[in-house]
Amino acid sequence: MFVSKILSLICLFLIVTSCASTPKEKILKNMMIGAVTGFALGQLKSENKTGYSLLYSGAGASILGAVSVWYSDMDSESERIKSDNQKLKTELDKIYSPNLTHESSGMMNSKIPDRYKSMINPGQWKVYSLDQWIEDGENQLIHQDKMMELIPPTLTPAQLPVNLKKKAK
Repeated sequence: MFVSKILSLICLFLIVTSCASTPKEKILKNMMIGAVTGFALGQLKSENKTGYSLLYSGAGASILGAVSVWYSDMDSESERIKSDNQKLKTELDKIYSPNLTHESSGMMNSKIPDRYKSMINPGQWKVYSLDQWIEDGENQLIHQDKMMELIPPTLTPAQLPVNLKKKAK
C-alpha cells in the first residue's frame, strides 16, 4: 500500500516536471513539486498522516511558489521582448516607408503679382522612391519604385477690413 502511494507520487512528480516553457508554468511546476514533496514528508509521520500531509503539502507549495516568483525574472523579460518588438517595428516601417527624393512648388515657375501672393498657397509636388512588390491576383506581382504626390494650389482669401460707413450722395 505504501509502495503504491510512493510510486503514484513519483509518477505524478515526473508528469508535472516533464514540461514547463513559460515562467507561469515554471512557477506552477515548482509549486506542484513543493506540494508533492510536502505530501510525501507528511506521510512519514506516524500519527495523523492525512493532516500532516496536507499541512506540509500547502507549506511546500507556498514556499516553492514564493521562491520561484522571487527568482523568476518575468518583468525584465517582458520589457526586453517589448523593446525588441518596438525596434523591429521601427526597422520594418523604415524599410517600407517611401523616401522623399524631390519637392517643388506647384506653380510651375509662373509669376504672381506681389499684391496677390499672400492670397495664394502655391501648392507643391513631391517624388518618393519606393521598393515594394504588390500581389495582383494569383499569378501577378507588380513592383513599385516611384510615387508622386501633387498638392494643388489653393486660394486663401485675405481678410480685408470692412467699411461700415455709407457714402453720402
